[in-house]
Parts: sequence; structure tokens; C-alpha cells
Amino acid sequence: MATDDVYIPFFLSAFICIQLITPNICDGALTSGCIPAERSALLEFKRGLKDPTNRLSSWMSEDCCKWEGVTCSNHTGHVVKLDLHNPHPFSDFGDEPHNNWILGGELRPSLLGLKHLKYLDLSTNDFGGINIPEFMGSFHQLQYLNLSRAGLGGLLPHLLGNLSNLQYLDLSNDLVPNSLSVVKFNEFSIGDALWISHLSSLKHLNLNSVNFQNGTHWLEALNMLPSIVEIYLSECAIGRVPLSLPHVNFTSLSVLDLSENFINSTMPSWLSNISGLEHLDLNGNFLQGNIPPTFGNLASLEELNLAYNSLQGGIPTSFKNLCKLQNLILPGININQDLLELDEIFSGCIKMSLEILDLSYTNISGQLPEWLFQLRKLKSLQLSQNLISGPIPVSLGQLASLQELSLDQNQLNETIPETMGSLSQLVSMELELNFLEGVMSEAHFANLTKLKHLYLSSNSLTLKVKTDWLPPFRLESLRIGSCILGPEFPTWLQSQINISEIDMPNAGELPNCWNNSSRIEVMDFSSNNISGVIPESICSIATLQSLHLSNNSLSGELPLSLKDCKELLLLDAGHNGLKGEIPAWIGESLTHLEFLNLRSNMLAGHIPPNLSRLSALQMLDLANNELSGTIPRSFGNFTAMTVIGRFPSLMAYAIEGSYKEQMLVTTKGNTIDYDKLLSLMNIFDLSDNNLSGGVPEELTNLSGLFSLNLSGNHFTGEITENISKLQQLESLDLSRNNFSGTIPSNLIALTSLAFLNLSYNNLSGEIPRGNQLLTFNDPSIYIGNPGLCGLPLNQSCNVSETARGQSNVDDRDENEMIWFYMSIALGFVVDNVYVLFILLAFVCIQLIKSNVCDGALTSGCIPAPALLEFKRGLKDPTNRLSSWVGEDCCKWEGVTCSNHTGHVVKLDLQNPHPFSDFGDEPYNNWTLGGELRPSLLGLKHLKYLDLSMNDFGGINIPEFMGSFHQLQYLNLSRAGLGGLLPHQLGNLSNLQYLDLYNDLDPSFVVPVLEFSIGDALWISHLSSLKHLNLKNVNFQNGTHWLEALNMLPSIVEIYLSLCEIPTVPLSLPHVNFTSLSVLDLSYNFINSTIPFWLFNISGLEHLDLSENFFQGNIPPAFGNLASLKGLNLAYNPLQGGIPTSFKNLCKLQNLILAGINISKDLLGLDESFSGCVKMSLEVLGLSGTNISGQLPEWLFQLKKLKSLQLEQNLISGPIPVSIGQLASLQELFLGQNQLNETIPESVGWLSQLVSLDLDHNNLEGVMSEAHFGNLTELKYLYLSSNSLTLKVQRNWLPPFQLESLRMDSCRQGPEFPAWLQSQINISEIVMSNASIIDAMPDWFWSLISTAAYVSVSGNQISGHVPNLLHLNNLYELDLSSNYLEGPLPYFPPGLEFLHLSNNSFSGTISLAIFMNMTNLIELSFSENNLRGEIPFSICKLSVLQVLDLSKNMLSGELPSCWNDSSPIELIDFSSNNISGVIPESICSIVSLQSLHLSNNSLSGELPLSLKDCTELVLLDAGYNDLKGEIPTWIGESLTSLRFLNLRSNMLVGDIPPNLSRLSALQFLDLAGNELSGTIPRSFGNFTAMKVIGKFSSRITYYKEQMVITTKGNTRAYDESLWLMNILDLSDNNLFGRVPEELTTLSGLFSLNLSGNHFTGEIIENISKLQQLESLDLSRNNFSGTIPSSLAALTSLAHLNLSYNNLSGEIPLGNQLLTFDDPSIYIGNPGLCGFPLNQSCKDNETAQGQSNADDRDENEMIWFYTSMAPGFVVGFWTVWGTLILNKNWNLYYFRFIDNMLDQVYVFTVLNMSRIRKRCCSQQG
Repeated sequence: MATDDVYIPFFLSAFICIQLITPNICDGALTSGCIPAERSALLEFKRGLKDPTNRLSSWMSEDCCKWEGVTCSNHTGHVVKLDLHNPHPFSDFGDEPHNNWILGGELRPSLLGLKHLKYLDLSTNDFGGINIPEFMGSFHQLQYLNLSRAGLGGLLPHLLGNLSNLQYLDLSNDLVPNSLSVVKFNEFSIGDALWISHLSSLKHLNLNSVNFQNGTHWLEALNMLPSIVEIYLSECAIGRVPLSLPHVNFTSLSVLDLSENFINSTMPSWLSNISGLEHLDLNGNFLQGNIPPTFGNLASLEELNLAYNSLQGGIPTSFKNLCKLQNLILPGININQDLLELDEIFSGCIKMSLEILDLSYTNISGQLPEWLFQLRKLKSLQLSQNLISGPIPVSLGQLASLQELSLDQNQLNETIPETMGSLSQLVSMELELNFLEGVMSEAHFANLTKLKHLYLSSNSLTLKVKTDWLPPFRLESLRIGSCILGPEFPTWLQSQINISEIDMPNAGELPNCWNNSSRIEVMDFSSNNISGVIPESICSIATLQSLHLSNNSLSGELPLSLKDCKELLLLDAGHNGLKGEIPAWIGESLTHLEFLNLRSNMLAGHIPPNLSRLSALQMLDLANNELSGTIPRSFGNFTAMTVIGRFPSLMAYAIEGSYKEQMLVTTKGNTIDYDKLLSLMNIFDLSDNNLSGGVPEELTNLSGLFSLNLSGNHFTGEITENISKLQQLESLDLSRNNFSGTIPSNLIALTSLAFLNLSYNNLSGEIPRGNQLLTFNDPSIYIGNPGLCGLPLNQSCNVSETARGQSNVDDRDENEMIWFYMSIALGFVVDNVYVLFILLAFVCIQLIKSNVCDGALTSGCIPAPALLEFKRGLKDPTNRLSSWVGEDCCKWEGVTCSNHTGHVVKLDLQNPHPFSDFGDEPYNNWTLGGELRPSLLGLKHLKYLDLSMNDFGGINIPEFMGSFHQLQYLNLSRAGLGGLLPHQLGNLSNLQYLDLYNDLDPSFVVPVLEFSIGDALWISHLSSLKHLNLKNVNFQNGTHWLEALNMLPSIVEIYLSLCEIPTVPLSLPHVNFTSLSVLDLSYNFINSTIPFWLFNISGLEHLDLSENFFQGNIPPAFGNLASLKGLNLAYNPLQGGIPTSFKNLCKLQNLILAGINISKDLLGLDESFSGCVKMSLEVLGLSGTNISGQLPEWLFQLKKLKSLQLEQNLISGPIPVSIGQLASLQELFLGQNQLNETIPESVGWLSQLVSLDLDHNNLEGVMSEAHFGNLTELKYLYLSSNSLTLKVQRNWLPPFQLESLRMDSCRQGPEFPAWLQSQINISEIVMSNASIIDAMPDWFWSLISTAAYVSVSGNQISGHVPNLLHLNNLYELDLSSNYLEGPLPYFPPGLEFLHLSNNSFSGTISLAIFMNMTNLIELSFSENNLRGEIPFSICKLSVLQVLDLSKNMLSGELPSCWNDSSPIELIDFSSNNISGVIPESICSIVSLQSLHLSNNSLSGELPLSLKDCTELVLLDAGYNDLKGEIPTWIGESLTSLRFLNLRSNMLVGDIPPNLSRLSALQFLDLAGNELSGTIPRSFGNFTAMKVIGKFSSRITYYKEQMVITTKGNTRAYDESLWLMNILDLSDNNLFGRVPEELTTLSGLFSLNLSGNHFTGEIIENISKLQQLESLDLSRNNFSGTIPSSLAALTSLAHLNLSYNNLSGEIPLGNQLLTFDDPSIYIGNPGLCGFPLNQSCKDNETAQGQSNADDRDENEMIWFYTSMAPGFVVGFWTVWGTLILNKNWNLYYFRFIDNMLDQVYVFTVLNMSRIRKRCCSQQG
């Protein structure tokens, strides 16, 4: 016992020591700091790291346990924890702390020295994309490993499976494609994931953003983890998940996140067996079907997120039992129920736990029900974007815990109840975009003390509160647009000091209530009617970064307090009434300023030089003020303007969220809103001020400048030579100054220049040409410089120099000439007094001319009041007639007076600008309109009147126009006049020129009515008329017009084109056209032979009869018109050869016979061109005339030929070398013929050639530099659709500058043709299928800046496509079938046709892409990798006709935004991941002809609204999940339908018989459904299926595709699609007999009835289906034999009769002999014969056995037994008789001998005859 007592103190002491060790009292006795080996391991590890901010500076002392991030065991001293994660939050912005604190470099294996390491965190660093080192799997004691967002990548090493003690593993990777992310993340991926199952201790696993595309066994591995609690597999590209598991082992699993993947299936059933599951997130997948009721069994569930899947149907009632469910998130699911119907679901214990209910965008409807307000714990109620209607109930106030209320974008109406104000916890209230109305007062906000976000926009609400109301809340964002707040500015806003976003309606003055507690960053009050001054307090807001005040009525000066806005990046106060000088403190205080816009104010004084201190400034716009002085030289120091390609401005990211900031910018002559692109622009604009002096040379240092505008000032001196340094300049405007000297030649070095204006200066000399300057063909950019010459001005440089020399004569006046003439007179005076008199008279004449004597003859304008009254009736929007003031009207714009009498003799008010089709072009701004007042009759001496090119609103020509008796010239063409031509015009007997041409093109902006003519005899009274133009005047009801014209004695030119003239008399009693030189009757409806009287007009020089219906042969009498220079008979139904009399037309220059059916060999036309005509002919047009043969030599004798047009004929053979003899040739059109062999190098001798068209021939061989040697004038080169190869040196510089190039199908690759870079004037490039295998060069996008049409499709061009907004001229772009990748760029707004199909473009389709392209007609993005939803902005493309987004990975639902204004004809959304129902609105598009929706996940029934698609030709909804029956209205309403594909859906019921009413239907595919019943007998009435050979698609300009199953294969058909007649009812539950009527469908190409329950025999008349190529009747219950008539189907290429009850012998013959595959007959046990192995004899025996009723083998024994005596009896009966009876024996063998003799003789005679024939033929 004593011994025991001794041990007790010992154990007590030991226990006390252990307790002392634990609180570190005894520690010193156990450990002595860091273990040296581990310290060395850490130092070696550090040496491999990059540590830019010296985070590991503490890693120097002896004790490594005290180092940053290192933790040691208190007991052993071993390093157990290494935490080197970045201590700052991850950020995407380059100047944020995260980027300064990242570690990088390499991960050295010395770390393995830390053998006791339990915790390792290297997250949020940047290790440069290296793989996870395999040694990471060797830390056997590791319990925590975090390598997330560490800049690691590659395949996850399987050695990580060795970490059996690991409890926490985070390998999540951030793959957001943000161009500003400093850490560039490589992608983690996983292969065979079984190694995960070895992590037996794992509780937390985060593999978010790890790529699982090639991952296997991952679910099995996870299911083997006994302790796993949390699994995160979001954004892992998981494509499929097993629907079931043999055994679910997730006993501890609490959290499962599979969101944002590509899981495309129904809901996996094993999920419902994870009983402990608390959080399940499956959002953003493609899960289908209904929400499983079994989810109601997950009693522990606290959160369920199924958002944005393809699920449908209601919420299961079992959810009412989820007593712990707090968050139910179901947005984007097609619930499609009334809210009242969900009552039962939320009636159980769920209503006691639910905190978040999100049913937004679920198609729920009805009114807000009372059960909603029983969810007492609800914190967030989100019901936005639905169809909820009715009022907001008062009981809403019962939700005392509510923090978020989202009811926006519904149909709520009536007033908002005041109980809203009792929601004291409410943070966010979103009610915008409803129909709410009424007044909101203080009571509505009484207790909303926590409210931060208030959204009430787009309702009809009035906010009516007291002026001293102090809200209980502090808002951060406020949207109350369209709400009435005024008339006074809401003073309560002064208290909202935390606000960062304001959207509110127009209001009076800006409030002066701001203070430094506000956190506003962007403030935008632009484009309102705000007046007053800028408030002093506005810069009390210390956080303010963007201040938009433009387009208001602000006045006063810029307040001094603005200098306190130290963080200001953008100040936009343009377009106001600000006065005073620009403050100098802007340059001193606002040092962060990037954008300064003070445009269009009343600022005066000098520009402060210290603005140049704003080193970040990239936009300075001071235009349109009253600034004076010079440009400070220091302005060359704007640092930001020297940078090319800046990062997006910080302001773009200043605000959390996605606020899109905008600003109006004026550049390139236009003012438009910019948002994202704003931050990429460097702009300098000082235009329209009073600045003077020279432009400082220092401005040329701003090398990043995008736009420079100095126009409208008084700058002098020369344009600096160094302007070429501004290489990024796209817009340069120096107009309206006093610049002198020449235009510097190095201006051509500005290759990006797209806008130039140098007009109205004192520039002189020749305009330089080259590079980009060649694209500026508008002379208006140079006008107002009298000394300039050269293109594009009409002034040649020689003439210009003469004019300049005259202008430099020193002050010579006309008096010198007077003295000259007088001295001559005095010299002669001594000789002859009469001579003196004559000379004095001559001198007086000269004085009159020089206006010295004018005062004695005239006294200014005479009829000024008449003109002023006329002006009062006009509309003059641009004040063109502003000069019509003062006494002397002779000096007014457009008015000319007689020098002798002072009378107005000429009034020229023609629009000075060219006619334009575009609404923003000058033509429309400069048109005059209004009324034509008769006061004009006061101009009694008027001889010249021109009102053309204006818009008088369709009024008739006033009758008083016939009262200007002295009028000689009248031009009313294209003036917006119309109606019947007044006969009073016949009174103008002095008229020599009459132009009433009217343009009827419906696209013109000026609405032009139609002129018409009745009885035209009044024309005969115009006895002085020489020129008559009545083009486009309607002659349908015109009479006597030819007689009237024939009575005009002086008529020289008659133009009657496009007049709808139906007939012309074939003869005239007397032809009076003695002076007629030009007669144009083209483009009418004249249907007769050519009139004889034409051949009596001996002086006729130009005759145009083209585009009529003249018939018969070309009259030889044309050869009598000896004066003829131009003859155009094109496109008439004339025929026969060219008369030989044409050889005598010695003056004929132009002979146009295109479209006439000549049908001759070219060689046979020799005589027609053998006379003197070959010496004069310049244009020969024989295109489309069916001429054939080879190019003859007589063609090359036409030495003056300038244009040879032989395209669209049957010309064959080679192009002769002698073509090089046509030295004057400018146009050579040989396209669309059958020319072959190589192109001769002599083509390169044609130095005048402008157009070379050889496309669509059979030409081959190589074209080299020699073929283009002298083609310096070439502008149009067309070599498409040949087998040519263009092979030139890489550095070849062509001698030409092309405008149009078409070389598709010509080999130019593999490299991109470098010579193209020199073609700076190009407007059309077609290089499709050119064998180019190269990256797209950057210069190509600059080259096409002037192009209208670009196609490089069908190559292997790679690379990214940049933003193409600069391509202002482009209307068609085809980049399809290449290897282009990256996100979709922004395209130019003028684009009409865009084809990007079959590339690798990725990302989403931006909303802004469509918003920008409002002119788009045809859009194809098919066969790319595009994701996301289809943006609703696609419905705003108001002229779109073709939309193809097929074969992508688009998801979400189809937009339901279509309307009847859309002209779309084709929509193709096929082969995507689109879910939901077919939208009701899609058939609002009345023009819709083709609708492709196949291969998606569409559900629901075919909507009734589809019956409104009455123009529908093709409906393809196959391979979806459509349900219900086939509607009967298809056969009643869609009467134009030709293609109906509903294959592979879940359709049920009988097939409607009235489908047979679709007489145009040629394709019907209902296969793969659950249809039942029989085939309607009426199906024999499909008219189109009885026709052989169909027309092509109505959408002829677009290559439409559809996937078709026929002949046992499924593939896409395009052009051949429209030639197929197909009937496919396979794989349904159809039964009964096949109706005989189907055999009347004689044009049927394919018939498939397989996989049904059809019975009866195969119809014998099936042979009537003579066009049948595919027949499949397999897997049915057909019986009987195969009809022998089947052999008559000679076109049959595919046959399947397997698995039926057919019997008998397989017929052979014709096409059936080609089917040697036995599988097409298997499953028919009664069939025999080839190609089966079963012979028919055996088969018949077997058949007899099978048909016998219970016969046994004894019967067969008796059968064979009786056969033996039968044989014996039969044998001896015959042969015994012959042996015993000698006479019969003799006769029998004689008969046999005679028969043998006859056969022998017959054979010998016939063989002899055959030999004779063969010999005679050989002879």
C-alpha cells in the first residue's frame, strides 16, 4: 500500500507537467525554434519564387517559425502550416493591391523537406500557368490544400490521390475572359478521376472551373468518399451525368453544386436519395422534363437552385413538406401557371421556413395571391419578368422580414398601397416597367429606413411629398424615369448623400444641396431642359468621377468650386449657354481629367496654356465658342494623346455593376453617342472659334490623335509638313481658315485617314494623290481654294496656273483696255473720220461690257416684289435664299438679270447638291418646298427657269407655267411635282429645252408622284423645241403624242424612256423628223415589229429601243441610216442574224444587241463586220445572244474597239494571242462562256484596259506578272469560277489600282496575297475558295476601309476579327467557312449582308451587336461556338429577311418579341440547346416562309398562333420534345407548306386526314413519334408528290439547309432539298393496311413506313412509284409474297423489307438484282431465294411441314415408300413399251433424229449469216 502511495505523487507531477506544457509554460524545455533542415527547405523554396513587393522579407531570421505565413508545431517545432495566399482580395484591375502582392516563379520540390506539413495555401497568386507539381502528392500528413486561382493549369496530377489525410481540397480556377485580368489563368482539366476515391478523409472539395470534358469515373470516385460533406463542380463543362447509381454512398454530403455546366438530360434520380443534402445547386444547365416530386423527400434541404434549365411544368406539391427549405430559386423555368394554382405547394410547413422565393421569368400569371403574404419569414420575393397583373394587395405589408421586392416587368396596375411603407427591413424595391399609377406620398416610405435601391421607372406614378420632407432612407440608386416629380426639383434628394446612380425625368434647376457625405461617382443630367447655373455644392461630392451636364440651358461661368472635384475623370458641359473664360485652375486642379467637353457655349478669351498639365487628357473639345488668340505651344505635351491604343478608361470600371456611360462626340462630320468606344478615342477639337496665327508644330507630337478639327478659325501659314507623324489620324478638318501654300505631299502617309476637309482656304498647287488620298473623290473637300488644281477638281493644273497668273497681275483694271482702244482711235483719226466714229462706238461697247456705261442703261432690279412674294410661298429649311434681301434682286442667289434692261431673265433654284437616297445627305437639307405662287408671272422677261431637284410635295405643275411667253428653258425634273401635265405648257412657243423627267424609284427620300399625259397635241405647239425629256412620264392614256412630235420642226432630241408606252404606229403618213438626232424609246411595253418610219429619219445618230417587246428579225433597212452612231436594240425578243447591211454603217460607234436570240457561230458574222463599220465601231455588245464557236480573227480587226461584250454565250476554245492587237480596248467581257486552255500573256498588252471579265469559264493554268504587265488602267478584274492559279513574286507591286476584284475559286494561296495591300481604292473583294491557308494580316482590315463588298469565304484563314465599326461603306461581308475565332466583333452600322458561318467564333451574341446593325437584311452565324441566349434586340432588325443562328451552343428560350413589321422570310435556330416553348409571337411575322427549329429541346405543343404563318413554305421542328396531337389547322391554314418535319418528338393521336389539303406539300416527315391510327386514304391527294422535278426555294439568294433522313442515312441537304418528294411515317404506332391511294404519288422519291404495325400484303401497284429511290417497309407485320412488280422500280437504290411476315421467293430482275445484302430481307422466316442462303425448294418442304396440322414422321415414311413403286411403274410404262414394240421404237428415235437435224441446220445457217454481216462491216 505504501508503494502505491509513492506512485501517486509521481503521476500527479507528470500530469501537472503535461498541463504546463500545453499552455507553453514548459515549452522552452521541449523545443528550440525552427528546425534547420526545414528552414533550409523554405529558403530554397523562396529562391524559386518571384516576390515583387518583398512579402517574404521576414524570411531571413534564424527562427523560421516567426516568418510570414509559416506556423510551427508548439510541441515539435516542425513546420505544420504554410499560408502564402495573397492577403488582398482578388481584383481585375491593374492598379489594385492584388496585383502588387502576387507571388510567382516556380514551385521547387525542396518543399518536401516539410515532412510534417498539414496546411498549404498558395491561392490567388500567379505562377504563370505551370502545372501542379507531382510532388504535391507526397505530403502524406497534409489535411488542407488550397491552390485556387494561383495561375496554375494543366491536367490535375493523379498523384494527389496519395493525400489520404486530406480533408480540404480547393483547386477552383477563375476562367473569366477579362482582358484586364493581370493573372492569366491557364485551364485545369481532369482525366480519369478515380484517384479522387483515394482521398478517404476528404470533406470539402472545390473543383469549380476545372474542365471535365474528358473526365471519366468522376461520379463513381466521389460516391466512394465516406466523409465528403461539400462538393463544388460549377462551370466544369460537364456534359452528362448518369441518371442512376447502383448504390448512393453520399451519406455525409451536405452541399452539391453542379451549376453552369452542359448537363443535358432529365433530372438524375440518385439526387433524391441523398437524404442529408442541405444545399443543391443545378442552375444554368440543360436539364429537361418536370421537376421531380421526389425532391420533396429531401427533408434536410435548405436551398434548392434549379434556375435557367429547360425544365417545365408546375412546382410539385411534395415541396410543401420541405420544412427546412429557406431558399427556392427557380427563375427561367417554364412553370406557366397561375399563381393561385401554387397555393397547395406553399400551404405546408415550407411556409414557416422559406426566406427566398425567386420565380422570375417563369411565365407565371394571375394576380398576387394571399398565400404569398403568409410566408412570414420571407426576405426576398423575386417575381420579375412575368405576366402578373392586377393591383399590389394591401396585405403585402404583412411581410415584416422582407428585404428585397422585385415585381418589375409585369402587368401590375392601379395604385401602390401605403402598407408598402410598413416594410421596415426593405432594402430594394423594384416596381419598374408596369402599369402602376396614382400618387405616392410620404406614407409609402414611412418606415423604409433601410431602403437603398428604389426603382419605379416606366410607370404612371406621381411622387408628391412636402418640400421639407426628409426621407427615412439613404438611397444608393434611384430610377424614377417617367414619374412626375415637378415642377420643382425634388429637394428631398439633397439628403441622399450615398447615392451612386440617378435616373430621373426632366426638372428645372440643378439642386444646390450636395455635401461631402455623398458617394456619387457618376452624375448624368445631360439632354434635359435644365437651366440656371452649375451649383457650387456639386463638388462637395468628393467621389465624383463623371459629370454630364451637356445639352441643357445652363448659364453663368464654370464655378470655382469645380476645382474641388479632384477625382473628376470626365467633365461634359457642352451645348449650354456658359460664358466667361476657360479657368486656368482646370489645368492645375483637375489632374485626373481624361475627357473635357465645353463645346457650343459662349466662352471667350484665350485658351489657358496650363491645360497641357492634364497628362491624362485624351479628349479636348472647345469647339463653337468665341475663343481667341493662338493655340498654346504647350499643347504638344498632352501625354495621353501620344499613346496608341489606350486601356479602357478607369471610369468604365469606377462603379460596381454594369452602368454603361455615354457621351455625345462630334468627329468625322457626325455627332453620335459613344459608350464603350469612348475611352479608346483621342480627340482634339478647337473648331468654330476666333483663333488665329499659325498652328504650332508641337501638335504633331500627339501621335495617338484620332481626330483633329481646327476648322472655322483664322489660322494662317502653311499646313505643317510634319502632319504625317499623326499616323493614327482618322479625321482631319482644316476647312474655313486662311491656310496658304501647297497641300503637303506627305499627307498621303496618313493611311488611316477616313475624313478630310481642306475647303475654303488659300491653298494652291496640285492636289497630291496616292494611298489614302486616292479614296477622297468628293471635290467639295477642296473647294474654296482658287489656286488648287488636279483631281478630284475639274480644274486641270495647266489651266489653274494660267488663272493664278492672271490673279497675280498687279491691280490692272478695265480702264487700261479703254485707253488702249482710244489710242488706236486717235492714231487713225488723221486718216478717216468715219473710222474714228466706228472706233469710238466700239469703245462705248467695251465700256458697257465693263459696266462703266451700265448706269446709263439700267437702274438695278426691276421686279423685286414678284420674287419676294414667290419666296414667301416657299419652304427654305437651310435658308438658301438668305441673300434675297436688299433692293438689287440681280445680286440674289439664283437670280440673273439682263445687263441691258435690268429685267430678270434667269431664275435657277436647282438644288446645288447631288441627288441622294439617304436621309442625312445634303440633298435633303437643301431642298426647297412649299407652293409655287403665281407672283412669278411678274417676271415677264423670264427666259430660263430651273426648279429641279427640290420637293414640292407632289403638287401639280401650275397652269400659269404656260404664261411665260419668252421662256426658252424649263426644267422641272425631280422636283417633287406630279399629276397630269397641263396643256397650257403648249403656249410656250419660244421654248427650246423642256425637261419633265420624273424619278419614280421608291427608295428615294423625296416622295415623287407620277407625271401623266393625256391628249398630247399641245406638244405640237412648241414650235421652237429642240430638247424634250419626258422620261418616266406615264403615257398609258396618252394620245396623239407621236403625231404631235412629228409636227415639231426643230426637234433634235427626244427622251421617252420608262413611259409605259404600249404601242407605236408601224407607219406615218409623212415623217417630219428632219432635225431629229436622238430618239430614246427604251424601257417601254411596245409589242410589235420595228416601225418602218424609223428608217426615214435620215439624220438619226442615236436610237435606243432596248427593253421592249419588238419582234421579228433585225430589219436590214437599218443599214440605210448612214448617220447612225449608236444603235441599242438590247433585250427584245428579236431573233436571227445581224444584217450584212450593217457593214455600210461607216459612222456606227456603238452597237448593242444584248439579249437578242442571234444563235449564230461567230465566224458566220464575218461579213456583217467586213465593211467600213470595222473602222468606226467602238462598242460591240453581243452578250446573252446565244452566239457560239471560237473567237474569230475578224474581231481583232476592229482596231477602234473600246468595249467588247460577249458574256453569257456559248463561245468555246482558247483566247487567241491576237487579242493583244486591240490597243484601244477598255472593256473585255467574256465571262460565262465555255472558253478553255490558258490565258495568253498578250492580255497584258492592253494598256487601256479598265475592265477584264473572264469569270465562269473553263480557263486553266498559271497567271503571272506578265499577264498584267501594261494594265496600268485596270480597275475591274473578274476571274472567278475558273481553274486558274495566280502565281506572282511575294514583293510584286501591280501596275494597277483595282476598284473591284473577283477571284473566287482561283488558287492564290497558301499565303495571303501580299500584293493586295497596294490596292487602296478597292471597293469589292471576292476571294472565296482561293486555297489560302494563312492568318489574316492586320493590314487587310485597313485595306477594306473603302470597300462595299468583301468575301473571303471557303479558305482556311485564321485569327481574330477586330471591331469593324470604321468600315462605313461596307454593305456585305462574307467570312464564312474559315478558321476565324474569338468573340464576335462590332460591325459597321451600314452592313446589309453578314455571313460568318462555319468558323470558330465563341462567346455570347452581344445585345449591342444587333442594335448597331439596323440595315441588316441577311445574317448567318451558323456553325460556330456561340453560347448564351439569343438577345431580344434581334427583333429590332427592322429590315432583316434571313436569320441563321443554327449549329451553335445557344441556350435559353426563343425571344418572344416578334411583330408584324418584321420582313423576315427565313429563321433558322436549329441544332442549338434552346428550350421552352415556340413563342406565340413568331407568326406575327407575316412574311415568314421558312422556320427551322430542329435539334433543340423545345417543349409544349405546336402553338395555335402558327396558323397565322400563312406564307410558311417550310416548317422543321424535328428532334425536340413537342407534345400533344398534330393540329388539324395545319392542313387548313398553312396552305403554302411544302416541307413539314415533326420527326422525333412526342406527338400522339391520329394523323389528321386534312393534311392532304396541303397541295404543295412535297416533304412530310412524322417519324419517331407516338402517333397511332391508320394512314388517311386522302394522303393520295398530295398533288406535289405526284410531280417529277420541282422548282427551287423561294428564298433563292440564301443556301437553305435541312437535315433529312432517307436511304438509311441522315445528312443535311441544301440546294437539292427542293427537288425531293419524301413521305416518312416510320417509328410510330400506326396500324392497318397501307392505303392503295399512296401509289398515286408517282413523284415520290422516298417512302418509309418502317417500325409500325402495318398488316396485309405489299401493294402490287407499288410499281407505279417509278421515281422511288428509297423504300423501307421493315419492322411491320406485312405478309404474303413480295410483289414481282417491285422489279419495275428501276430507280430504287435503297430497300429494306426486314422483320415482317413475308413469304415466298424473292423476285429478281432489273434493279432488284443489285440488292445482294441479305439483311434487307431477314426476319421474314418464309422468304427464300437470292440473296438469302435459304433455297426455295428446301423452303417449300419446310413450309409444307410448318403448315401441316399435327402430322408426324410416319407420314413422310409412307410418302417415300409409295414414291419408289411409283417410279418403277412410270419408268417401265414408257421404256418397256419402246423396248417391246419395235414400231414405236422406230418412230420415236426417227423423231429424235429429225429434231436434231433441224436444230443443226438452223444453227449452221444463222452462224453463216452472222459471219457475212461482220465481214461486210469490217470491209
